[in-house]
Amino acid sequence: MVGRPDGLARVRAGTERLYWQWQEYRESAATHEASALLVTGSERHSGAPLRSLYFGSGNHLSYVLGLLYDEYRIEEEHRHLHAWQARNWVEGYRNKVDFVVADLPWPYHRLLADRGLLQSPAWVDQKLSLPESWGGVLAQLRSSARGEDLRKIRKHGLRYRIVRDEEAIRRFYGEMYVPHLTNRFGSSAYIEPEWKVRYCAENGALMQILRDGEVVAGQVLFGNRQSLQSLWTGTSGGEFGQQSQGVFPALYYFGLLYAFEGGYHEADYCGSRPLLSDGIFQLKRRWGGQVYDGWSRDTLFSCPSTLGRPISAF
Repeated sequence: MVGRPDGLARVRAGTERLYWQWQEYRESAATHEASALLVTGSERHSGAPLRSLYFGSGNHLSYVLGLLYDEYRIEEEHRHLHAWQARNWVEGYRNKVDFVVADLPWPYHRLLADRGLLQSPAWVDQKLSLPESWGGVLAQLRSSARGEDLRKIRKHGLRYRIVRDEEAIRRFYGEMYVPHLTNRFGSSAYIEPEWKVRYCAENGALMQILRDGEVVAGQVLFGNRQSLQSLWTGTSGGEFGQQSQGVFPALYYFGLLYAFEGGYHEADYCGSRPLLSDGIFQLKRRWGGQVYDGWSRDTLFSCPSTLGRPISAF
């Protein structure tokens, strides 16, 4: 059995994590600067011309434009605006462009709530409830995870170990986590600061995935009350080639095993983009992740002014 930290340590870690979450709330409220961009280009699916307004913090600008456009250019850019001007910009351009998007952090999202726009969290949570038997856990997974993925783990002889030393955590951050996100998502990557990743790994655990004694991947796990959160993942490189065979299934499988053996009642796969077609969203579903409307610091709003070809395709 892999035991969790004792009760006092868990209470302390949970209290400290709540403190840092509150700090993020405060920083979010204090970060009120925004920009407005008038964007033109070819809609991603149809190739038809599309003109849109983006107003917001910029936190999800690359992600939003990547969803909308195949190619685009910034026609106008207005910087050093304030988040509380969101309503004026959205209403002012609602009938001047094909599509309006607003990207607002808490608490400024309230300015556009219930004003006829499609509202979505920038991230949704995916979790798996853990019953008392391991067989009950496996039964919740897709057949592809129980069959194909577990065979890959066995075929490549993957194992795991838990570490908490500073050097290993620093190497995970600099050599796995940051390169993995950058290679996979480019300018859309949302990279957490090193202090935050280190804090959670030191007070939770860093799980390393091993192949023939070599560390090929890792993930930061953090126990929060009855839930074990899989916060951040990274690989040692070549994650799209032969070297990656079985690595991602191993991260999910051994993470689940660690949560179950530690007595947790829930495995929290944490944030995913709220798109049914998103590959990470689908992978977490494959491993039993159900969708929960958890807290997302940022909210995305959108509104089409027409239902022409580019908007219909989008």
